[in-house]
Parts: sequence; C-alpha cells; structure tokens
Amino acid sequence: MKTKIFYSICIVIHLQFYFSECFAQVFTRILTDDRRFEEFVPYPVDEDIIFYRQPEINFDSVLVDDNRKGRIIKRAAVKVEKDYKVSDGIWKDLGGLMVWQIGFSAPMARSLNFLMSKIHLPEGAEMYIFSKDRNIIHGPVKPEHIYDGLYASDIIDAQDVIIMVKCI
Repeated sequence: MKTKIFYSICIVIHLQFYFSECFAQVFTRILTDDRRFEEFVPYPVDEDIIFYRQPEINFDSVLVDDNRKGRIIKRAAVKVEKDYKVSDGIWKDLGGLMVWQIGFSAPMARSLNFLMSKIHLPEGAEMYIFSKDRNIIHGPVKPEHIYDGLYASDIIDAQDVIIMVKCI
C-alpha cells in the first residue's frame, strides 16, 4: 500500500513538472532607473512604427449594461476585438535577422493586454510586448509559450504598447 501511494505521489509530481516546463510563464518586468531596456530587448525599436488607435469605450454605458444584465463581479476590462495581420506592422532587416513591429494606442485605457489567436512563432523567434516608454517589458515569448495557436499577454500598464517579433 505504501509503495502504491509513493508511486501515485511521484506520478503527480512528475506531471506537475512536465506541465510547468511545457507552458512556462513569461516574465513581465517593470524597469527601475538602474536597468536599461536594451538589457532585455536587444533589438532597436523603429522610430517610424505605426500605432493603431483603439476605439474609445464608453465605460459608463458598459457598467449600466453590466448592471442591467445582472453582472455581479465588477468588470476589470472591456474586450475590443480587432483583426490585425502581419502586413499591418513594419519589418526591418537587421542583417541575419528580421524584426517586425506594430504599435497600439488606447488613450482612454489604463492598461492593455492582448489575446492573440492563430499565432505561430517559428523556431528561434521571440516576441516582446512593451510600453512605448520602454519601462514595462513582457517577454521574451517563445514558440513553447504558445498553446494551440493562442497566447494571452500579461497586463501592460500603459496606453501605448508595442509588439515586436524577432525572427531568424
């Protein structure tokens, strides 16, 4: 009986380590004055990056609608569905690697986060999501962090955010 319990515990521990390795967490850093953006994102940010302005949300009407629908839990975010493609960003050839960048602006938002679907990063690629002022960095996101073509970013406490993908 003791042996059977021991093996059950070992299997549970093994499965826990297996799943934690497969879909490991991606770090989000808030940089202090003694840290530099380039320590974490070693690729240049294009000064001509395109920022797509997100629609303004009438939060009062959203809350009234939530109340009408009987929503008890207070809303922390409002989902805005948009369909952006690779062609909406800009590519830079950095000699041996390519960097793609796209920006998002939501002047009335307190923060932004992203749920990406149909996303595929090739082997060796890295994605970074960071505030325009470069004080908050989420990444690197690698192919092993994407599950079934989906990726949900951490919350970036900024109104202007850049997504950068480095490809070999």
